[in-house]
Amino acid sequence: MFDIEKAKSRGLKPEQIEIMQKINENSLKRDNCKKHDFVDGSRFGKYRCKNCGCEEGVEFVLGYKQGLKHASEN
Repeated sequence: MFDIEKAKSRGLKPEQIEIMQKINENSLKRDNCKKHDFVDGSRFGKYRCKNCGCEEGVEFVLGYKQGLKHASEN
């Protein structure tokens, strides 16, 4: 998680702060979701969870799905 107050105190541009806030919000959604159900996202190579709304890249989604598969096999 980005420390927004620290970033502001260091003089980062408002656009940079906004990006950091969006990343923090997405991380909170992702980390608090009970079980992701990914569908196509807002851009090519991005996927959105129907349950929590987080948006992740293809690497995360593939790893997540593989983890579910491995967990169900045990």
